[in-house]
Amino acid sequence: CRAAYGRGRLRWQRCHRPAGRPQCSPAITRPTVDIPQIHEVFRPRDQGGVLSREGVVEYVIGDLAPGVFAVVKHRGSVANETLRYLKVGEGPFYLLYRPYHLTNLEVPDTVGWAAIHKKTTLACLRPPVTEVITIAKRDLGRGDYVDSFGGHTVYGGIENRAQASREGLLPLGLAVGARLREDVEKDSVITYDQVDLISSPLLNFRKIQDGMHDEYQ
Repeated sequence: CRAAYGRGRLRWQRCHRPAGRPQCSPAITRPTVDIPQIHEVFRPRDQGGVLSREGVVEYVIGDLAPGVFAVVKHRGSVANETLRYLKVGEGPFYLLYRPYHLTNLEVPDTVGWAAIHKKTTLACLRPPVTEVITIAKRDLGRGDYVDSFGGHTVYGGIENRAQASREGLLPLGLAVGARLREDVEKDSVITYDQVDLISSPLLNFRKIQDGMHDEYQ
């Protein structure tokens, strides 16, 4: 079975293959598409979709947000017959989804399990293979500050972690409160070198995390 799983925030659904080594599409398409067409869009180009290959990271703007979804393909005749019988689709690609993702409730619960019970309930592959990077939502000037998530200054994009590391791309999670050292044009990716970051426990933890992941290279 091949699958592309997704998770969304407000506007975007991110999808990735749960096994193996998912990679970003060389050209993120970011299609505007609603639930009935998602499984038609997220398939390889040679099969009528927009993906350059299977198992890539992508996201969609549409009515699935803030849900969680999986676009799956199965080679077994019995499974395909069952999926069609359950009205998941006609195949060969099927959309499985949950129309909600309770982030505000799940994150505190995840923190609690980690702090109190010393158990991991959410963990990425080691090392991580993708990065949520920071992109200018409008023209930004030297001295401007990045506001909060969902604000007026930046939005998130997806990049392969190895490339993001090589190019010094700023992770979105560190961007809030950062001060621009230079002008940045709309839709340009922001790098570490272009900002002054706030000293915080989060920044320190990120440095520790990067050091841990370097061990897996």
